[in-house]
Amino acid sequence: MERFEEFAIDGKSFLYADFSGLDTADEIVEAFAHLNSLVQKYPESSLNLISNVENLKFDSKVNRVAEQYTALNFPYVRYDVIIGTDGIRRMLARTLMKLAGRKNFHFCYSKEEAIDWLLKQD
Repeated sequence: MERFEEFAIDGKSFLYADFSGLDTADEIVEAFAHLNSLVQKYPESSLNLISNVENLKFDSKVNRVAEQYTALNFPYVRYDVIIGTDGIRRMLARTLMKLAGRKNFHFCYSKEEAIDWLLKQD
Protein backbone atom coordinates (compact mmCIF):
# COMPACT_ATOMS: atom_id res chain seq x y z
CA MET A 1 0.00 0.00 0.00
CA GLU A 2 1.35 3.41 -0.94
CA ARG A 3 1.44 5.57 2.18
CA PHE A 4 2.08 8.94 0.55
CA GLU A 5 0.11 10.70 -2.18
CA GLU A 6 0.97 14.09 -3.64
CA PHE A 7 -1.70 15.95 -5.60
CA ALA A 8 -2.96 19.43 -6.46
CA ILE A 9 -6.47 20.87 -6.57
CA ASP A 10 -7.27 24.43 -7.67
CA GLY A 11 -3.58 25.32 -7.63
CA LYS A 12 -3.11 24.14 -4.03
CA SER A 13 -0.52 21.48 -3.17
CA PHE A 14 -1.59 18.53 -1.04
CA LEU A 15 0.26 15.66 0.55
CA TYR A 16 -1.66 12.77 2.08
CA ALA A 17 0.39 10.77 4.60
CA ASP A 18 -1.12 7.47 5.71
CA PHE A 19 0.38 6.34 9.02
CA SER A 20 -2.64 4.19 9.84
CA GLY A 21 -1.91 0.85 11.41
CA LEU A 22 1.84 1.32 11.81
CA ASP A 23 2.73 -0.45 15.02
CA THR A 24 6.50 -0.66 15.39
CA ALA A 25 8.74 2.25 16.23
CA ASP A 26 11.03 1.40 13.30
CA GLU A 27 8.15 1.53 10.79
CA ILE A 28 6.96 4.83 12.20
CA VAL A 29 10.43 6.41 12.23
CA GLU A 30 10.97 5.32 8.62
CA ALA A 31 7.58 6.74 7.57
CA PHE A 32 8.26 10.09 9.29
CA ALA A 33 11.67 10.30 7.62
CA HIS A 34 10.10 9.69 4.20
CA LEU A 35 7.39 12.25 4.91
CA ASN A 36 10.00 14.83 5.82
CA SER A 37 11.91 14.25 2.57
CA LEU A 38 8.70 14.87 0.60
CA VAL A 39 7.61 17.92 2.60
CA GLN A 40 10.94 19.70 2.22
CA LYS A 41 10.60 19.78 -1.59
CA TYR A 42 7.84 22.40 -1.30
CA PRO A 43 8.20 26.16 -0.96
CA GLU A 44 7.70 27.52 2.53
CA SER A 45 4.09 27.75 3.77
CA SER A 46 2.71 26.14 0.62
CA LEU A 47 1.81 22.56 1.50
CA ASN A 48 -1.53 21.30 2.77
CA LEU A 49 -0.70 18.16 4.74
CA ILE A 50 -3.29 15.52 5.60
CA SER A 51 -2.06 12.92 8.11
CA ASN A 52 -4.02 9.75 8.78
CA VAL A 53 -3.00 8.44 12.21
CA GLU A 54 -5.80 5.91 12.71
CA ASN A 55 -4.64 2.98 14.85
CA LEU A 56 -1.09 4.33 14.95
CA LYS A 57 0.75 2.84 17.93
CA PHE A 58 2.11 5.63 20.13
CA ASP A 59 4.78 5.27 22.79
CA SER A 60 7.35 7.67 24.20
CA LYS A 61 9.84 7.06 21.34
CA VAL A 62 7.16 7.62 18.69
CA ASN A 63 6.00 10.78 20.47
CA ARG A 64 9.57 12.17 20.45
CA VAL A 65 10.05 11.30 16.77
CA ALA A 66 6.66 12.78 15.82
CA GLU A 67 7.43 15.99 17.70
CA GLN A 68 10.87 16.23 16.05
CA TYR A 69 9.58 15.73 12.50
CA THR A 70 6.61 18.01 13.07
CA ALA A 71 9.00 20.78 14.05
CA LEU A 72 11.30 20.07 11.06
CA ASN A 73 8.52 20.30 8.48
CA PHE A 74 6.83 23.30 10.11
CA PRO A 75 8.21 25.92 7.65
CA TYR A 76 6.78 24.11 4.61
CA VAL A 77 3.28 23.32 5.84
CA ARG A 78 0.48 25.82 5.30
CA TYR A 79 -2.16 23.72 7.07
CA ASP A 80 -1.93 20.34 8.73
CA VAL A 81 -5.12 18.29 9.01
CA ILE A 82 -5.11 15.19 11.16
CA ILE A 83 -7.61 12.41 10.56
CA GLY A 84 -8.21 9.15 12.39
CA THR A 85 -8.30 10.53 15.92
CA ASP A 86 -10.87 11.05 18.60
CA GLY A 87 -10.98 11.32 22.37
CA ILE A 88 -7.65 10.89 24.10
CA ARG A 89 -5.71 10.45 20.83
CA ARG A 90 -7.02 13.79 19.64
CA MET A 91 -5.93 15.42 22.90
CA LEU A 92 -2.45 13.88 22.50
CA ALA A 93 -2.21 15.04 18.89
CA ARG A 94 -3.31 18.56 19.85
CA THR A 95 -0.65 18.66 22.58
CA LEU A 96 2.03 17.41 20.17
CA MET A 97 1.14 20.08 17.62
CA LYS A 98 1.22 22.84 20.23
CA LEU A 99 4.58 21.63 21.58
CA ALA A 100 5.93 21.81 18.03
CA GLY A 101 4.67 25.40 17.75
CA ARG A 102 1.93 24.59 15.27
CA LYS A 103 -1.19 26.75 15.24
CA ASN A 104 -2.26 25.92 11.70
CA PHE A 105 -3.77 22.49 12.34
CA HIS A 106 -7.27 21.09 12.22
CA PHE A 107 -8.97 17.74 12.87
CA CYS A 108 -11.32 15.95 10.47
CA TYR A 109 -12.81 12.48 10.29
CA SER A 110 -11.94 11.60 6.67
CA LYS A 111 -9.62 12.47 3.81
CA GLU A 112 -12.54 13.91 1.84
CA GLU A 113 -13.64 16.12 4.74
CA ALA A 114 -10.03 17.31 5.14
CA ILE A 115 -9.75 18.23 1.44
CA ASP A 116 -13.07 20.11 1.58
CA TRP A 117 -11.95 22.04 4.66
CA LEU A 118 -8.55 22.87 3.14
CA LEU A 119 -10.09 24.12 -0.11
CA LYS A 120 -12.18 26.60 1.90
CA GLN A 121 -9.11 28.15 3.57
CA ASP A 122 -7.67 31.35 2.09
